Amino acid sequence: MRSRMQDSFARLQRDRTRLRHLLERLDQGVVAVDRELRVELANASAARLLDAGKLEQGDRLPEPGGDFALRDFALKLFEEGATLEHARLTPREAVTYDLVGIPASNGFTTAILVLTDITMPERRERAEREFVENAAHELRTPVAAIQGAVEVLQAGAKDIPEQRDRFLSLIERQTGRLTRLGHALLVLARAQTTQEPVRLEPVLLRPLLQTIAANLELRPGVGVDVDCPPNLEALAEPDLLEQVLSNLALNATMHTEAGEILLAAWPLDERALALEVRDTGKGIPHRERARVFDRFYRGEPSSGDGFGLGLAIVRQAVAALGGTITIDSRPAGGTVARFTLPRVLTGPV
Repeated sequence: MRSRMQDSFARLQRDRTRLRHLLERLDQGVVAVDRELRVELANASAARLLDAGKLEQGDRLPEPGGDFALRDFALKLFEEGATLEHARLTPREAVTYDLVGIPASNGFTTAILVLTDITMPERRERAEREFVENAAHELRTPVAAIQGAVEVLQAGAKDIPEQRDRFLSLIERQTGRLTRLGHALLVLARAQTTQEPVRLEPVLLRPLLQTIAANLELRPGVGVDVDCPPNLEALAEPDLLEQVLSNLALNATMHTEAGEILLAAWPLDERALALEVRDTGKGIPHRERARVFDRFYRGEPSSGDGFGLGLAIVRQAVAALGGTITIDSRPAGGTVARFTLPRVLTGPV
């Protein structure tokens, strides 16, 4: 009898050790608690996710912070008729856990909490959702321009050679823009969803800036200038870089009623260069500067058309190119959008 008890105890110890080793190999946090919310068993992942340092048997179940009461959640698992519980836990900003509670039932005196860090999957899902919304907005402008040109041609402009050529040229330009935009969005989508680095190649900046400047529709009294050394080359994805600069230049035209828009690039050192779009427009109020890259940001009611989704795409694209973008602006003093990129060293610039 005594021998059988010893064998059973030894087997239980082995099973407990095996279970602990198994739990320690899990990325999920697992905590078993009693009715007093004292820890009976916890793995290292649980301690890490709950920011508890180390969870030992007999420790009180910690509260991880945020606006979620983990202890209240755990107490529900001991109520009569308790069932499987599920919740989202956000212990701190930009961190999200999936939480499952297994109730104490069928004679068991412990409840089990399982935490899974879903921060990255949720972030990817949110990025994909926002990307689709941003892309739809960006595609709307060239599609609307093409549709408008077709309607004018159908209304009779096709029979007037000068007008026909003008609108066919517009359709050709917007179709090319649509093609480049589609390619840029695909590059950006791959970079965001697969985390693959964007393939970079030399891009000669002066012709690119001149083309963008030539395509701007300026208000009367507004000029545009390009300041860039003739041989300066960036390492970038061409279509993605064009979309960044085109969006910044378009926003400059929307908010500049008089003065000049400047598209500029210059070397910083042998490895890096800076690009800038500067305007003499009405500027951005200081309290709103941090929000200009938010989707659907439109500024104050008096600020006109707002910045829309363009700058949300710009920030994502610059990040995919390995750079960062800053906005410097003063009310009635104009706005400067500046970002840096790696450069190709080809000799004097």
